[in-house]
Amino acid sequence: MKANAITIDCIALDKKIVILIHDDKLGIVYIALDNKEGDIYSSSEYELVNISEAIIVEIMEVNFTS
Repeated sequence: MKANAITIDCIALDKKIVILIHDDKLGIVYIALDNKEGDIYSSSEYELVNISEAIIVEIMEVNFTS
């Protein structure tokens, strides 16, 4: 797969956020919520121009609070 990925892990809660940008789909970002084992709970597609630091922090706050 030709893509770049960034993971943000919350070890204490066994959760992570995966941000994936496919080389073939420029301008689109996939964000998946899963655990260390790779079980995906949900995923969403966003336009790259709509993703900001504030959006990523909001996703972290929602998914990494117990």
